[in-house]
Amino acid sequence: MVVGEASSEFFVVGGAAAMGALTPVRDLGKKHCLIHNEGDINEQLSSGSDTDDIILLKKKFKCLKKKHAECIDNLKKHRLDEKDFVTSLKCIALKEAKFQRREHKKPPNQVLIKNRVKTPVATSAKNVINLVSPEVSAISCNSFDVRCVDACIQAEKIYHQRISTGHNFNFAMNLTSAEVGPFYATPVNVLQPLDQNAMVVASSDNAGGSSTCKMPAHGKRRQVMGSKFTMHPYVNWNSKFNVSRIDKAYYDAVICMSKGKNSSLKAIRLHQDGPPFVTFSCLGHSLNPDGKIDNFLFNAFCHILFLENHPSKSRKHYFFNTVGNHFLKSENEFKACDMKYEFQRAQKAKSLQSCEMIHFPILYEDHWFLFIADIKDRTLVFLDSLHVEDSTYHKGVKTNIIANFTTAFSEYAKRSTINFGDFDTQYHRPHKQTRDKDSGIFVMMYMEHWGPRVALEAVFDVNDIPNIRITLLNRMIHSKHNLEDMSLLHSIVTKLFCEIGC
Repeated sequence: MVVGEASSEFFVVGGAAAMGALTPVRDLGKKHCLIHNEGDINEQLSSGSDTDDIILLKKKFKCLKKKHAECIDNLKKHRLDEKDFVTSLKCIALKEAKFQRREHKKPPNQVLIKNRVKTPVATSAKNVINLVSPEVSAISCNSFDVRCVDACIQAEKIYHQRISTGHNFNFAMNLTSAEVGPFYATPVNVLQPLDQNAMVVASSDNAGGSSTCKMPAHGKRRQVMGSKFTMHPYVNWNSKFNVSRIDKAYYDAVICMSKGKNSSLKAIRLHQDGPPFVTFSCLGHSLNPDGKIDNFLFNAFCHILFLENHPSKSRKHYFFNTVGNHFLKSENEFKACDMKYEFQRAQKAKSLQSCEMIHFPILYEDHWFLFIADIKDRTLVFLDSLHVEDSTYHKGVKTNIIANFTTAFSEYAKRSTINFGDFDTQYHRPHKQTRDKDSGIFVMMYMEHWGPRVALEAVFDVNDIPNIRITLLNRMIHSKHNLEDMSLLHSIVTKLFCEIGC
């Protein structure tokens, strides 16, 4: 027990001594914690105890959190100051714009000189530079989108003005021999107006370029032909051209007027003065059940197609039959023909080389057939409802038609380099007519509906010809392009309906 007491006493004494030795270290840790609140975190020292280290880390965390909150407050204040600065600049710009409007309204002698930049002034005594900033001026109050729209409108005005004054010339690089590099590349050049003489030379030597009608991306389009099993007698025939009682009444009235005292009156007039126009006699005798299509009626129909489907939209030209009839002549006879007027009118509407199709109805030996120059598919097409390619009818005219058309096209479409020698020649007989007098009706339908991807057999049938005659007559006399007064015809139709009690 003595030993135990001594050992415990010794332990107490040793423990007290150890606690006395740790006391300065704890005091030192407190001092460093106080220092950390004012200085850097890396200056802290650990006391060696886990509890003291945790306390120290908590104090460091509180200090960093406080600094983070101060930084966020400073950032918010900075953003608010920036917004106030931008707002003040906008207010100054608006006030300056209003002041400038007032100054412009004043007489010239009262207008003040503004936007003058004051230069720095240096004083010799104190060597102090007084910097005075220039006055703020509002350059524009419109947005970027509004300025773009205004620029487009201004460009349109300049363009139309140049066209109206006859100064519609192109712009090109006027380069000298010294400016041309080894690869004929001049990266920096100013666009200058091209000389008119040079423009004439360029137009005669131009290769057509983008103005020429291009072929389809996947080559020529294959002609679609209707299957015989989709037509009469394999299927029941249903007319695709239905005629109403009013249409039939107008048809009968025109037929009657074509044989009476009013036969010389004009039924169709597409221009105020001059052709093409059609009289009631011509219209009635051409479209009656046993009539043959007259030249004047065919020309009027071509012009209606032109007006309803302008070449600028349809990319198709419809020439009068007089031009196609010239193609039937020999080479020497064709040179004496003057077709400059017809081709020039077509060129004004749409350049020939940029069109996809050019139609030429031809009347030969009292029979109509259609010749089409399919420029897009590089094909020359003959459509005939009676004769085939190997018939003696076409063997005598095929060579002259192609040769004379090539000559006329190269003469009047000077900027084109289309080689018609590379074109294919195709003959199609979509229908087989049963009466000799219906060839003109077939050609009129071919002109309006034919295309490489159109099966004409499905568009109409031979049995539809009587109804097609009635439909064509009503379409032409009721066309919005017909300028002739139809009051007399309307009165006759009204009397017919009153007599039958309708």
